[in-house]
Amino acid sequence: MNKYQVILCWSEDDQVYVAEVPELPGCVAHGATQIDALQNANDAVRLWVETAREFGDAIPEPRGWRLLLACAVPGDSRLEREAPPLGAAGEAPRCGIRSTRAG
Repeated sequence: MNKYQVILCWSEDDQVYVAEVPELPGCVAHGATQIDALQNANDAVRLWVETAREFGDAIPEPRGWRLLLACAVPGDSRLEREAPPLGAAGEAPRCGIRSTRAG
């Protein structure tokens, strides 16, 4: 698991979850589920860092902040076990993000 910030949101246009790593320019992944998107983001970070090393580019240090994600699709009981829903039934999925100091 990397220590970079990951922002996870639903893309209505693409019908996938998108995971962006803002500290690493261009480092974005997606997946059919939240878990898939986060796993793909970890792979993308690894590849980003490997490529930066290969070309001698600077690799930013993680800022030391961790994003806690609380995302759920109303009506999807599998996700509601992981995080409470943030919208009413029938609404599009939404994400709530709270940042805390990593420790």
